[in-house]
Amino acid sequence: MLALSSRGYLNALQQYRGAMERRNAALREVSRRGSKESAIEVWEPALAEYGAVLIRSRRSWVLRSAEAFAERCARIGERSAVELRYEAAVDANAESVELALADAIAARRSTDLRVGLTTVGPHRDDLPMLIDGRELRDFGSAGQQRSAAIALRTLEADTLRSARETAPVFLLDDPFAELDERRAARVMTLMREIGLGQTILTVPRDSDIPPGLVGLKRCRVAEGRMTWEST
Repeated sequence: MLALSSRGYLNALQQYRGAMERRNAALREVSRRGSKESAIEVWEPALAEYGAVLIRSRRSWVLRSAEAFAERCARIGERSAVELRYEAAVDANAESVELALADAIAARRSTDLRVGLTTVGPHRDDLPMLIDGRELRDFGSAGQQRSAAIALRTLEADTLRSARETAPVFLLDDPFAELDERRAARVMTLMREIGLGQTILTVPRDSDIPPGLVGLKRCRVAEGRMTWEST
């Protein structure tokens, strides 16, 4: 999402991935032929430089979005405390993220040689969502996980709209599957209030359509054919 909304981030991501691929190739070459480690080290400054850009950008987005994420989960119906965090390979608040990342990569060089891969860096970072302080993916119900996923997608849409000054098409595939009728209605209210723009929803059965959506333009897909229905 950041790559789509920021040219600087996209460039850093491309440069980082390129340097990582070359370092990984060098790791395997040195391990196989016993070459000098300088063939590995030459790619590490680029990993630290561009990786730091990724880490700072991700940290900044999470800091801007965490409060809105919790607020939107609550508006959908979540009563427990919900939190969005960014877990980076190094301290994202360090005075020099570049230096911290360079030190971490160098410290893992011997391990990386054994496995033939770069094992530390923003490609290993995570975006955990917590409910009452515990991982939502492990302890949240299906409905709670679906609610959080929808809230996160609305924030992504906001980010793209802000960067491009146009609303993206918002796609929701069977969004109400794990939601009770109350939460489904709140999802629709949230989307109307934040004004997502063009939204396409798909459901497998007529009975999965919440009562509040009966007035929307509707089509049916069957046997590879799409037909519009009157409402």
